[in-house]
Amino acid sequence: ETSSEVVSKKRPHEALWSGSGRSCTLEFDGASKGNPGQAGAGVVLRADDGSLSCRLREGLGIATCNVAEYRAIILGLKYALDKGFTSIRVRGDSKLVCMQMVKFRRKWINSLRRGNIQ
Repeated sequence: ETSSEVVSKKRPHEALWSGSGRSCTLEFDGASKGNPGQAGAGVVLRADDGSLSCRLREGLGIATCNVAEYRAIILGLKYALDKGFTSIRVRGDSKLVCMQMVKFRRKWINSLRRGNIQ
């Protein structure tokens, strides 16, 4: 990583989706240069021991910072579900996204599994 790749220093918020299978931690972030502006989404997926499982990123073109945060979490959750993870601890610096995940997690997960969220 270069010094220009600065990570937010905000304390991360968490949400937990639990199941009786494989578990992981999903760390997400989205950002835009301007609001709206050029935006991107990124995800790090970690195994239970903290080791890196994968990194994902997506360029979004022009978007708001909230759209970038949501795209990041959707990108990570779709990947984790496709790989068979059923217990997913989600961490991010967007209080809005994390609180909505906690409140609506069943709807989120069902919509993702059905392919209703792209």
